[in-house]
Parts: sequence; structure tokens; C-alpha cells
Amino acid sequence: MIVSVNDPASRYEAFQASLFLKRAHKRLNKTVIEALIRERLELVIAQKSAWWLMSDGLTEGCRQVQSWMKEQLAVHGLELENLELVGIHRSPTAEPREDLVATYQECWLDRIPTSDGFELTLSVVIRSWVPPALAGKGNFSGVDADLLSLAQQFFSQRDSETALGDVALWQSQLRPVLEQMEEAYRVASGLLEASKTGLFRQDKRICSDSCWVTRRQLKPGKRAFAPGQRYGYLDPYHLFYMLKDRKQLHELYRSGRG
Repeated sequence: MIVSVNDPASRYEAFQASLFLKRAHKRLNKTVIEALIRERLELVIAQKSAWWLMSDGLTEGCRQVQSWMKEQLAVHGLELENLELVGIHRSPTAEPREDLVATYQECWLDRIPTSDGFELTLSVVIRSWVPPALAGKGNFSGVDADLLSLAQQFFSQRDSETALGDVALWQSQLRPVLEQMEEAYRVASGLLEASKTGLFRQDKRICSDSCWVTRRQLKPGKRAFAPGQRYGYLDPYHLFYMLKDRKQLHELYRSGRG
């Protein structure tokens, strides 16, 4: 869930919220719960705006947001287990116009395989400037599939350590996907205007100008602990992960003779 920040002085223009509900009221369906959470989050993020002005205020601000949300949701029979906020840093706008508003699309890319058997998970947020009538009207599902395909092609040729280091490089190559979103929004806006005036015109000021990789997570896959081809044994990077669970280590490694 993306919640924008209204304060122009804030270091963050939006927050990506991930939460886990331990218990939910049976009479509240998913749509109502999501609307309730969004309403409360928008309110408390605006209330805690002073924390978003400071470079070191994110941790304490997020802690206070979570505490307040737990109290508010408990009133409605919802038990909040955990809430995580990821700040999306401000980026310059591309020729902003007063009648356009920012809308954000989240794309979750799960289990992208690397060449050494690990699996990379990324969260990508794309910002578009659209007419208010199109803001918050759902996501373009095709973008998720395109991003996942690009990520699989890019990271499958890299080992896990190199893949983490090249996330920014991959992000810089996403302009074609942003152009695809621009075209989709322009067509949707043109059709909406045509229904009112009878003329189909695409607004070229509508644009998708920024994207962020807000989360990255690396997990070992089934092939992650196979002996390395370069050396014939596990390299230190693999051993670092295996030391988290000594049961995965071969007896020779546990005895110090591996």
C-alpha cells in the first residue's frame, strides 16, 4: 500500500506500507479493511510530518505510526501484528502541471533466480502523473509481468553477490516499461475525455517519470549450496548463509576439515 506525503518539505514523497493483521473482524470484508487502513495511515502520516523532515527521524516516526495504528485498528476489531513503512525519497518532477496528480504502482517481483542458485525478491514502485480521474484506479497488470521478465533475464546471468550490487544498474534500464505505462494512461485519459467531448486526444504531459526499488531480499534456493564450479568447494559467500543453520553444513565443514 502506497500512501503519499502532502508536506512539500518532507524528505519523503510517499511511504510504502506492509502490514500483518493477526486477527480481523468477521463482519469486515477485505475492501472495507483496506479502506479503513488507508484512511488511518494517511491521517497518521500527515500527523507525524515533523519526523519526515529530519534525516534521522524515520525510525522513531515509524514506531509512533505503528503504535497509533494498533490502537486505532483495535477499536474496529482488527489486531495489528506488525507494520513496516519504507520511505520513498523525493525525486524531481518532470514538468509538473497543476491539474495532474501523482499516482504510484507497486510491483512485487518474487523468486528471481541467480546463477548460483539464490533467489532475489524485489519491490518496485513507479510514479506517474495523471489526471485526478485516473488516480487510484487500479494497476496495470501487464507491467508486473514485463518487469519480472526483464529481471529474470538480467539477474539470471549474475551470481547473488553481483546481482545485489547491480540492482541500481537494472533499475536504470526500465525506461521502456515507464513509457509503456505513459501510453496506457494517455489512452485511458483520451477515452475518458472522448466520452465527454466526442474527441479522442492524448495528453502528452501525462508521464511516468520515476521508479524506485524499495525492497530487496536474497534467499537461498535449492541449488544455493552446491559446490562452486570455480574452486570445487563452497566459497565464503555460500558459507556465510550456511552458518545460519549448521545442520546444512557437511560433517567435514562442521569439524573444520572441509
